[in-house]
Amino acid sequence: GEHAVAYNYIQQRAGDPHYLAVTSQVLLTNHITGVLPLTYVDVTPIASLISENYILVVRSESAIKTGKDFVEALKQRPDPVSIAVGNLSQRMAVALVLQAGNVDIKRARIATITAGKMSLSVAGGHVDAAMASIGAAMSLIESGNLRVIAVSGPNRLGGIFAAVPTWAEFGYENAAFVAWRGVIAPPNITPAQIAYWEGVLRRVTESEEFRKVAERHQWDITFRGASETRKFMEADYARLKQVMTSLGLVK
Repeated sequence: GEHAVAYNYIQQRAGDPHYLAVTSQVLLTNHITGVLPLTYVDVTPIASLISENYILVVRSESAIKTGKDFVEALKQRPDPVSIAVGNLSQRMAVALVLQAGNVDIKRARIATITAGKMSLSVAGGHVDAAMASIGAAMSLIESGNLRVIAVSGPNRLGGIFAAVPTWAEFGYENAAFVAWRGVIAPPNITPAQIAYWEGVLRRVTESEEFRKVAERHQWDITFRGASETRKFMEADYARLKQVMTSLGLVK
């Protein structure tokens, strides 16, 4: 349900500060497309914590060797190439690339699969490629079952992904997409309760344990407090609506 169950659960607990949910662009994009009636104004944004790249992965033995191979294969015949995504944000990350490569987006075979199964579906040969989060695919990348052929952001990553090009490096400008993660609470909690959780989450992002996890998963720690997060969501909502409309994702 692309977070719908969690967000509705949070909204129904108005005034109770003992419930939190991790959130992402999905809170915005599902409202923009009309999939979900609630969005950031219907809950209490507490903080935004990180931003991260998605990665395009294929089987290690796939004939698709580069990001350019991927786009050119789809340009010639979109139907035979199947692509897995976990949510609407990952679908957007794919759509931006296809748009930049002049591929007919409507003919692309894009399947929504839960994050835990998406990378396994690629490794098992059930789909040809996936736009995945690093954390969901890491174990299969390290085991050699999956190969990373592109990163979604504007800049290369480090570590084991240092040699993986961006879409711009393959010649596809304006195809970059960076995801973010934050935390929300029920509506109508008090300013003191908001400040409490904001402080807790700030300390989490400053902890050595969190920084080690961020380094492993190539997260960029970008902490914003409650007020700044609400403004950030407002601006990102407007940006995403414009992009999604241009991609034909808004009915």
